[in-house]
Amino acid sequence: MAAQVKLVRPRARSGSNGLLAAAVAAAIAGPQIASAQQEPATEEVIVTGSRVSRSGFDTPQPVTAIGAEQIENLGLVNVGDIARTMPQNTPFFTETNVGVGNFNVGAQLANLRGLNPFFGTRTLTLVDTRRVVPNSEGSAVDLTLIPSMLVERMEVVTGGASAAYGSDAIAGVVNVLLHKDLEGFKAQVDFGQTGESDGDDLHASFGFGTAFGDDDRGHVLIGAELQEQDPIGPCAMTRDWCAESWAIHSNAGFAAGNGLPNFVVAPDSKLPTTETGLFTPFGGVQQQFTPDGQDLMPYDPGQFSGFFTRLGGDGSLSSYSLSNVRPEIERQTLMGYLSYDIGDSLEFFAEVNSASSDSVSDPANGALGPLQAMIAPDNAFLSPEILAAAPAGGIFSRNYAPNLFSARNTTENDTLRFVTGLEGDLGANWTWDAYYQYGENENHQRLFHNMVGSFLFFLPSTYNFLGWALDAVVDPSDPNNIVCRATIPGDPAFNPLAEGCVPL
Repeated sequence: MAAQVKLVRPRARSGSNGLLAAAVAAAIAGPQIASAQQEPATEEVIVTGSRVSRSGFDTPQPVTAIGAEQIENLGLVNVGDIARTMPQNTPFFTETNVGVGNFNVGAQLANLRGLNPFFGTRTLTLVDTRRVVPNSEGSAVDLTLIPSMLVERMEVVTGGASAAYGSDAIAGVVNVLLHKDLEGFKAQVDFGQTGESDGDDLHASFGFGTAFGDDDRGHVLIGAELQEQDPIGPCAMTRDWCAESWAIHSNAGFAAGNGLPNFVVAPDSKLPTTETGLFTPFGGVQQQFTPDGQDLMPYDPGQFSGFFTRLGGDGSLSSYSLSNVRPEIERQTLMGYLSYDIGDSLEFFAEVNSASSDSVSDPANGALGPLQAMIAPDNAFLSPEILAAAPAGGIFSRNYAPNLFSARNTTENDTLRFVTGLEGDLGANWTWDAYYQYGENENHQRLFHNMVGSFLFFLPSTYNFLGWALDAVVDPSDPNNIVCRATIPGDPAFNPLAEGCVPL
């Protein structure tokens, strides 16, 4: 909840095209030396506060404005798309991608100059100069909260404004201004899909405004928006250019002069593993499992083998194989705004906004690796052929295991916001306003079917479920049963946390 009172006497100015009510910078008047030839300075009052109106012509900060006509001409379908048209905005998270992790899926977050931390914001987002309840991890505001048909323009301070607003405005301020004087009805319905005939996207938005009461003292504004976006699967499976699997490889032999540059940009890049996994017998050479898992066969690691990539060799898995291009999203937004002139110099206003978003990212960026597990020589699943090649056991390694686990992310986000207040004039040069705001956000996120285990076999992990499952042995009390070693009471590897473990 937030309440705020503002008292302003604006400076005189010529031309007032594009006021940015949210663009505020502290005006610090340094010492001045007056000469005999100077005209006496006109007295002016400068009030520094978080919501002082300033002209776009005299603000010391760079300001960008995007109007309704430009929005319509560009065919933009939501407020997040409007912010994305600005070159200063480099968002990590948009509704058309999964970002760089399993967070804020389906959200559009303003991120001027890319300064937002992963969990946080350095770009302040306002609606009609007022702060909005955060509705994502890190206190950011999802721009899809606002129906696009109600937006008159978006004004952006593209320079730092932390002196006026605090650290959440280090990169700047995005202020979405509503079309409060809208008269009549306007609507937009559109449908799109990619050139590959996938990724269907249905969008509908409408806005309605009308005056009411004696002498049209009142005005009501209503808007709603709906969007249903189908997912696009893993890039290497849905796009030919992704299937080529280009990557940058470091040439460790560059200093020796092998005829190749320090960095090699080439297709056919792969993860340093195969679909069946790699096995390195203790004291032996790294090999790969046969498709049936009953024997080992030679492994060609290709060139420039690194932590996440290599060029050529056996296998086909790449980083493009396991991350989807776009998540599935369904969102609804409803907004209403009411204003009424109580007198010639006093206006009452109230605003309510309800928004919900459901998104699914599958496969999600979970079940990542590399994963490694030590395989003991008494492992119940080792065939005689593998035991002959690895009598002392060995190390099993993979980067991903999509045939075993593929993480799925679901995010449900609901936001309710209510604002009410008064605006008025004091004489010819002063204005004031006060408002009260209540906001509530519920964000439920689940990442499931995910790998939980030790990152590397020699690093301890409290919940090493994968390691416990792979350490499968014959049950001492039942030779016909295979169990996880960590579930055998009295065994040195016994761990009560492994209760319920299923051998893998």
